[in-house]
Amino acid sequence: MVPLTCSVGLGYRRRYCGERSHHPRRKRMGRRARPFRRSLSLPPTQIYKVNGTQCGCGQKGCYEKYASANGLVLVAKQYLAEHPNEPSSLRDVPELTAKAVMDAAKAGDAAATACVDIAAEALGVCCVNLCRIVDPELIVFSGGLATAGDFFLKKIDHYFHLYHWTIQEPTCVLQISEGSNLVGIVGAAAVARMDYLK
Repeated sequence: MVPLTCSVGLGYRRRYCGERSHHPRRKRMGRRARPFRRSLSLPPTQIYKVNGTQCGCGQKGCYEKYASANGLVLVAKQYLAEHPNEPSSLRDVPELTAKAVMDAAKAGDAAATACVDIAAEALGVCCVNLCRIVDPELIVFSGGLATAGDFFLKKIDHYFHLYHWTIQEPTCVLQISEGSNLVGIVGAAAVARMDYLK
Protein backbone atom coordinates (compact mmCIF):
# COMPACT_ATOMS: atom_id res chain seq x y z
CA MET A 1 0.00 0.00 0.00
CA VAL A 2 1.14 3.54 -0.75
CA PRO A 3 -0.40 6.38 1.32
CA LEU A 4 -0.27 9.56 -0.78
CA THR A 5 -0.75 12.81 1.13
CA CYS A 6 -1.90 15.78 -0.95
CA SER A 7 -1.66 18.67 1.44
CA VAL A 8 0.72 21.64 1.64
CA GLY A 9 3.12 19.50 -0.38
CA LEU A 10 2.98 15.98 -1.74
CA GLY A 11 4.29 13.04 0.26
CA TYR A 12 4.15 9.29 -0.03
CA ARG A 13 5.61 6.25 1.63
CA ARG A 14 5.17 2.57 0.92
CA ARG A 15 4.61 0.41 3.97
CA TYR A 16 4.51 -3.35 4.01
CA CYS A 17 5.03 -6.27 6.34
CA GLY A 18 7.25 -9.21 5.58
CA GLU A 19 7.29 -12.81 6.72
CA ARG A 20 8.66 -13.80 10.09
CA SER A 21 12.35 -13.12 10.41
CA HIS A 22 14.66 -16.13 10.40
CA HIS A 23 17.95 -14.26 10.44
CA PRO A 24 20.77 -16.63 11.59
CA ARG A 25 22.03 -14.09 14.12
CA ARG A 26 18.63 -13.97 15.77
CA LYS A 27 18.66 -17.76 16.14
CA ARG A 28 22.18 -17.80 17.61
CA MET A 29 21.25 -15.14 20.14
CA GLY A 30 18.12 -17.02 21.07
CA ARG A 31 15.85 -14.15 20.07
CA ARG A 32 12.30 -14.88 19.19
CA ALA A 33 11.51 -14.62 15.50
CA ARG A 34 8.98 -11.88 14.92
CA PRO A 35 7.28 -10.17 11.99
CA PHE A 36 9.27 -7.27 10.61
CA ARG A 37 8.08 -4.04 9.09
CA ARG A 38 9.79 -2.11 6.39
CA SER A 39 8.96 1.07 4.55
CA LEU A 40 10.13 2.62 1.31
CA SER A 41 10.17 6.39 1.29
CA LEU A 42 9.99 7.98 -2.14
CA PRO A 43 11.09 11.57 -2.79
CA PRO A 44 8.13 13.99 -2.85
CA THR A 45 9.89 16.15 -5.41
CA GLN A 46 10.11 13.88 -8.42
CA ILE A 47 10.02 15.84 -11.68
CA TYR A 48 6.67 15.85 -13.47
CA LYS A 49 7.34 18.53 -16.10
CA VAL A 50 10.82 19.31 -17.37
CA ASN A 51 11.55 23.03 -16.90
CA GLY A 52 8.17 23.49 -15.28
CA THR A 53 7.23 25.61 -12.28
CA GLN A 54 10.08 26.42 -9.90
CA CYS A 55 9.97 24.29 -6.76
CA GLY A 56 11.35 25.12 -3.32
CA CYS A 57 13.68 22.12 -3.56
CA GLY A 58 15.66 23.85 -6.28
CA GLN A 59 14.30 21.78 -9.17
CA LYS A 60 11.63 22.77 -11.67
CA GLY A 61 8.39 20.97 -12.47
CA CYS A 62 8.06 18.78 -9.36
CA TYR A 63 4.79 16.95 -8.76
CA GLU A 64 3.91 18.95 -5.68
CA LYS A 65 3.84 22.20 -7.69
CA TYR A 66 0.82 20.80 -9.53
CA ALA A 67 -0.78 18.12 -7.34
CA SER A 68 -0.71 19.49 -3.78
CA ALA A 69 -3.09 21.95 -2.14
CA ASN A 70 -0.56 24.76 -2.54
CA GLY A 71 0.16 23.54 -6.05
CA LEU A 72 -3.51 23.76 -7.02
CA VAL A 73 -3.67 27.36 -5.79
CA LEU A 74 -0.56 28.18 -7.83
CA VAL A 75 -2.01 26.47 -10.90
CA ALA A 76 -5.24 28.45 -10.50
CA LYS A 77 -3.41 31.78 -10.19
CA GLN A 78 -1.34 31.01 -13.26
CA TYR A 79 -4.40 29.89 -15.22
CA LEU A 80 -6.35 33.06 -14.40
CA ALA A 81 -3.36 35.22 -15.34
CA GLU A 82 -2.92 33.41 -18.66
CA HIS A 83 -6.66 33.59 -19.48
CA PRO A 84 -7.59 37.16 -18.50
CA ASN A 85 -10.77 37.21 -20.59
CA GLU A 86 -12.21 33.96 -19.28
CA PRO A 87 -14.94 34.58 -16.68
CA SER A 88 -14.61 32.71 -13.41
CA SER A 89 -16.02 32.94 -9.92
CA LEU A 90 -12.44 32.50 -8.68
CA ARG A 91 -11.70 36.10 -9.66
CA ASP A 92 -14.08 37.24 -6.92
CA VAL A 93 -12.39 35.21 -4.19
CA PRO A 94 -10.31 37.55 -1.97
CA GLU A 95 -7.84 34.86 -0.92
CA LEU A 96 -7.63 31.86 -3.19
CA THR A 97 -7.47 28.44 -1.51
CA ALA A 98 -7.50 24.85 -2.76
CA LYS A 99 -10.96 24.41 -1.23
CA ALA A 100 -12.27 27.46 -3.09
CA VAL A 101 -10.96 26.04 -6.38
CA MET A 102 -12.50 22.63 -5.66
CA ASP A 103 -15.85 24.13 -4.65
CA ALA A 104 -15.93 26.27 -7.78
CA ALA A 105 -15.14 23.24 -9.94
CA LYS A 106 -17.93 21.27 -8.28
CA ALA A 107 -20.27 24.18 -9.03
CA GLY A 108 -19.38 23.99 -12.72
CA ASP A 109 -16.85 26.83 -13.05
CA ALA A 110 -14.93 26.05 -16.26
CA ALA A 111 -11.67 27.70 -15.19
CA ALA A 112 -11.69 25.96 -11.82
CA THR A 113 -12.48 22.65 -13.52
CA ALA A 114 -9.49 23.09 -15.85
CA CYS A 115 -7.24 23.72 -12.83
CA VAL A 116 -8.53 20.68 -10.92
CA ASP A 117 -8.01 18.58 -14.05
CA ILE A 118 -4.36 19.69 -14.14
CA ALA A 119 -3.89 18.52 -10.55
CA ALA A 120 -5.78 15.27 -11.20
CA GLU A 121 -3.70 14.53 -14.29
CA ALA A 122 -0.47 15.06 -12.35
CA LEU A 123 -1.66 12.68 -9.62
CA GLY A 124 -2.83 10.14 -12.20
CA VAL A 125 0.62 10.12 -13.81
CA CYS A 126 2.23 9.96 -10.36
CA CYS A 127 0.19 6.84 -9.58
CA VAL A 128 1.22 5.23 -12.87
CA ASN A 129 4.87 5.85 -12.03
CA LEU A 130 4.40 4.49 -8.51
CA CYS A 131 2.99 1.31 -10.03
CA ARG A 132 6.10 0.98 -12.19
CA ILE A 133 8.43 1.52 -9.21
CA VAL A 134 6.82 -0.38 -6.32
CA ASP A 135 3.76 -2.11 -7.87
CA PRO A 136 1.33 -1.45 -4.98
CA GLU A 137 -2.08 -3.07 -4.71
CA LEU A 138 -3.58 0.07 -3.19
CA ILE A 139 -2.89 3.82 -3.28
CA VAL A 140 -4.70 5.79 -0.57
CA PHE A 141 -5.09 9.56 -0.84
CA SER A 142 -5.27 11.78 2.22
CA GLY A 143 -4.73 15.44 3.04
CA GLY A 144 -6.54 18.59 1.99
CA LEU A 145 -7.20 17.75 -1.66
CA ALA A 146 -8.52 14.30 -0.73
CA THR A 147 -11.39 15.89 1.21
CA ALA A 148 -12.95 16.62 -2.19
CA GLY A 149 -13.86 12.92 -2.18
CA ASP A 150 -15.15 11.02 -5.19
CA PHE A 151 -15.35 14.18 -7.30
CA PHE A 152 -11.56 14.42 -7.33
CA LEU A 153 -10.87 10.68 -7.12
CA LYS A 154 -12.83 9.99 -10.33
CA LYS A 155 -10.70 12.52 -12.18
CA ILE A 156 -7.46 11.01 -10.86
CA ASP A 157 -8.67 7.51 -11.74
CA HIS A 158 -9.54 8.67 -15.27
CA TYR A 159 -5.99 9.86 -15.93
CA PHE A 160 -4.51 6.84 -14.13
CA HIS A 161 -6.24 4.51 -16.58
CA LEU A 162 -5.58 6.83 -19.53
CA TYR A 163 -1.80 6.78 -19.04
CA HIS A 164 -1.37 3.29 -17.59
CA TRP A 165 0.55 0.89 -19.78
CA THR A 166 -1.52 -1.12 -22.26
CA ILE A 167 0.25 -4.47 -21.87
CA GLN A 168 -1.89 -5.32 -18.86
CA GLU A 169 -4.96 -3.85 -17.23
CA PRO A 170 -4.14 -1.93 -14.04
CA THR A 171 -4.91 -3.86 -10.86
CA CYS A 172 -3.96 -1.15 -8.38
CA VAL A 173 -6.95 0.40 -6.60
CA LEU A 174 -7.13 4.14 -5.89
CA GLN A 175 -8.99 5.12 -2.74
CA ILE A 176 -9.68 8.13 -0.51
CA SER A 177 -8.69 7.72 3.13
CA GLU A 178 -11.56 7.80 5.61
CA GLY A 179 -9.51 10.14 7.78
CA SER A 180 -8.35 12.49 5.03
CA ASN A 181 -8.79 15.65 7.07
CA LEU A 182 -7.10 14.15 10.14
CA VAL A 183 -3.83 13.06 8.55
CA GLY A 184 -1.91 16.08 9.83
CA ILE A 185 -3.11 15.56 13.39
CA VAL A 186 -2.36 11.83 13.27
CA GLY A 187 1.11 12.50 11.88
CA ALA A 188 1.88 15.07 14.58
CA ALA A 189 0.66 12.65 17.27
CA ALA A 190 2.86 9.88 15.83
CA VAL A 191 5.94 12.12 15.96
CA ALA A 192 5.15 13.08 19.57
CA ARG A 193 4.73 9.41 20.47
CA MET A 194 8.08 8.48 18.91
CA ASP A 195 9.82 11.29 20.79
CA TYR A 196 8.19 10.16 24.03
CA LEU A 197 9.28 6.52 23.55
CA LYS A 198 12.93 7.41 22.89
